[in-house]
Order: sequence, then C-alpha cells, then structure tokens
Amino acid sequence: MLRKLSSLVLLLAFAVSIVFVSGCGPKGTPQELLDELGELKAASEACDNNVKNLERQKAEREREKTAKESRLESLTEERDALKAELGLVK
Repeated sequence: MLRKLSSLVLLLAFAVSIVFVSGCGPKGTPQELLDELGELKAASEACDNNVKNLERQKAEREREKTAKESRLESLTEERDALKAELGLVK
C-alpha cells in the first residue's frame, strides 16, 4: 500500500514537472509586438518633449504678460499725471 502511494506521488510529481518544463513557461514575445511597443515608447517620449516645450512657452507668455501689465500700469499713472499737470482732469 505504501509502495503504491509513493509511486503515485512520484508519478504525479513527474507529470506536474513535465507540464511546467514543456509548455507552461513564458513564450518569446513576437517581434511585431516589440516593434509596436518601440513605436509607442517613441510617441510617448515625443509627447513628453512637446509638453515640456509647451510648459516653457506658457511660462514665457506669463512673464511677458506680467511685464506688459506692469508697463500698462506705469503708463496709465504717467498719463494721469500729465493730465493733472495740464488741468484736464476735472
């Protein structure tokens, strides 16, 4: 009885190991999938670069806006001062 049980356990262990060794392991990745992955990675990097470029442009536009607002305020004050000197302000 013990001999039959140990034989059965050995046979079962052998069968399980054959399954894992012969076909349940990872397969090679198809070249088409690798090519598509490479294209997607390149597209992702291009988008990242585009985002960084747009963020730099936005920061530059914000600096320009701030400078122009400051200039406008300065010119408005200068205009009001000149009007006051000329007596145009009522």
